[in-house]
Amino acid sequence: MFPFFSRGSGVLFFIACLFLIVPEQGRSDEASDPGRAAYQEAQQRIKAGDFDGAVQSLQLALRHDFVNKTYTTELKSLREIIRMREDFAREEDSLRWNLLALHLRTFYQQNGITSELVDISLQIFDRTKLTWDAVCVINAMILAEQFDDALDFAASVDEKDANPSIQISKGFVLYSAERLPEARKLARSIAMEELLTSDDLLRLARLQAATELHASAVRTLVRCFELTPVGTLENRKERVVKLPEFEPLLTSSEFAEALTTRSKQASIDRACSQKWVGVVFDQRPKYVRELSKGPIKPDDWKIRP
Repeated sequence: MFPFFSRGSGVLFFIACLFLIVPEQGRSDEASDPGRAAYQEAQQRIKAGDFDGAVQSLQLALRHDFVNKTYTTELKSLREIIRMREDFAREEDSLRWNLLALHLRTFYQQNGITSELVDISLQIFDRTKLTWDAVCVINAMILAEQFDDALDFAASVDEKDANPSIQISKGFVLYSAERLPEARKLARSIAMEELLTSDDLLRLARLQAATELHASAVRTLVRCFELTPVGTLENRKERVVKLPEFEPLLTSSEFAEALTTRSKQASIDRACSQKWVGVVFDQRPKYVRELSKGPIKPDDWKIRP
């Protein structure tokens, strides 16, 4: 009936049909798990800031798989976030407001909810006026790809261009906006001697590495490790090795040598502290300690007119 098919061509045709069938099978597997599809829809709605819609999607996912711990935990956490958002909108106590704001900012950042992240970061900075909160605003605007707004905000916060922490953030804005020459020029202008914390030094080293100032990045890393407390130094080094900015440096001997840097921060003398293990201090007031010495004299406790 089909004279152009030989035995060999028939085998090839059969194999080709198998390859065509496999994607259909994969799609049917996805369609057979509506709970998973509803869960993925909930994740998309969370990222878009549609929290009520995300709750409905998670409830639908649980109808299909009511014992799924992931769905249950996600729904419980999301309802808690919704409650926090409602409390935050009417909170008057400054301490409580700050705690709610920080928790919500962390949630928005972890879930990539950029519009909400920018808004709450601005609210926090309006209250605190702290440099770190200004840095968080700029980082949020970078995630939202609001590069011009981020530069304008940085300029308004640091009118005299004197704050190196803000300058580092401006460098990241320029780099994220693909303005590499300007970012590199700004990175060169920041002296690591002006930075007082290991966190800012790490941020500068990342900017230098991203703008291909590799030698400067290694020197800054050394200074960063020197200012890092002994107890957290190893964790910081493990994080540095995994950061994408330092990937081109992983095979260099200079980078390997930088990773051997020891902390210069004063640490607790464990040998001295061990001397006090098991010692019990009498924290009672002095007059109580004196009264407890010797036998009790009932006459001393009589109330006299």
